Amino acid sequence: MASSTAQRRLLQEYKALTNNPPEGITAGPVSEDDLLYWEALIQGPEGTPFEGGIFPAELKFPKDYPLAPPTMKFLGEIWHPNGIVSSPSLAISHPSVNGRTDLGSFYNHRKP
Repeated sequence: MASSTAQRRLLQEYKALTNNPPEGITAGPVSEDDLLYWEALIQGPEGTPFEGGIFPAELKFPKDYPLAPPTMKFLGEIWHPNGIVSSPSLAISHPSVNGRTDLGSFYNHRKP
């Protein structure tokens, strides 16, 4: 199953996220057969226009992860100051917090 560097890294990060889940975010691989494709549910932070919302997203990791960043796409409409955006995609540019590039540091850093 986890044979490539990316797959081994993602399996390690998935275990860490499972053991210490960040508040307001649930994420993991859609299937054990493909660790490069994840689904996520993100709760809207309190005190923001997104409060009370649940926002589904998909994450796609490249085969050379963590050297190349994943992409994330919201699976529904998202409110944006310029108007509603259907299924916006985000490129995550090497989430680095205090020199760490693992997903846990990225998710935990998002707390307001």
